[in-house]
Amino acid sequence: MANHIITNSNSLLRLIEDIIDISKLDAGQLKINIAKVNIRKVISDIILDYQGNMKVSGKSHLELLVKEPPGDEPIEIQSDSGRITQIISHLLDNALKFTDIGSVELGYAPIKNKQLEFYVKDTGIGFTKQEGEKILERFITGKLNRQKLYRGTGLGLSICKSLVDLLGGEIWYNSKKNIGSTFYFTINTDTKISKIKAQSQASYFATSAFDFENKTILIAEDEESNYKYLEQILSHTSAKILRAENGKEAVEIVKNNHVDLILMDIKMPIMNGLEATKIIKELHRNIPIIAQTAFTLEMDEKVSLSSGCDAYIAKPIQKNKLISLLKDFIS
Repeated sequence: MANHIITNSNSLLRLIEDIIDISKLDAGQLKINIAKVNIRKVISDIILDYQGNMKVSGKSHLELLVKEPPGDEPIEIQSDSGRITQIISHLLDNALKFTDIGSVELGYAPIKNKQLEFYVKDTGIGFTKQEGEKILERFITGKLNRQKLYRGTGLGLSICKSLVDLLGGEIWYNSKKNIGSTFYFTINTDTKISKIKAQSQASYFATSAFDFENKTILIAEDEESNYKYLEQILSHTSAKILRAENGKEAVEIVKNNHVDLILMDIKMPIMNGLEATKIIKELHRNIPIIAQTAFTLEMDEKVSLSSGCDAYIAKPIQKNKLISLLKDFIS
């Protein structure tokens, strides 16, 4: 039952985000935020997220593969990590939805003319050339196999095409009926090899080898069920857990206790998380604060970060994603 609730909640959030993005695209208001992007870390975070999602959605029997360029040094580019993640996520969602046996593979590599090429390959139902003629248009879903209903909005691939266009690239595909499909896309970028040694892939993919002993994490969360969920996730890390039920309590706890990190709910009674964050940062600027909120609009992330939060995670919170984020701030 819990898995069904999580799966349906994620589907609803994705639907809302898709509708908002389509509206912004139609109005010409979708923004691209260019910054330095570590592609290896983006891919690692995506895989971590999907390893957890596949268990919940009943796809854990499929093999999820990653193919990266040789060498340990990451590729760092100037692009929009959020939009790259969004494109890959839509392609992975499609691949997993239409694949019941075999594997899904995600790969990338630099190519000529300062471009980076990505692909998502599956061993799913595939489609004919005729069926694929309108595959990148809106509302094309669940019609590739009349023997089975595949749910979805039909917006994902259309959004991918629009985002790839905004990033200066192209998107295309190869597919064979009953054999599988491969979707490719490129983005224009000044690609350069960083001199900084990459963190090993295994360290990103591990989900149970995190030891936060002697560390104290404050969870500022007014909803009992949300707190219990976070407490359960963190129970395997050996961290000491403190709780505040509103922003005012969070400030008082920080004043009277040593705290290594704060998970700060944004919407709380008495004093909200953003107000509490501003006060806490004045007292202890070096305490990492991760905003957690049920809202997933792009503006919420910007407001959270501008208020002093060091990172942002949207509900429903994925275990692997949260643990990986905590590891970035707790050494």
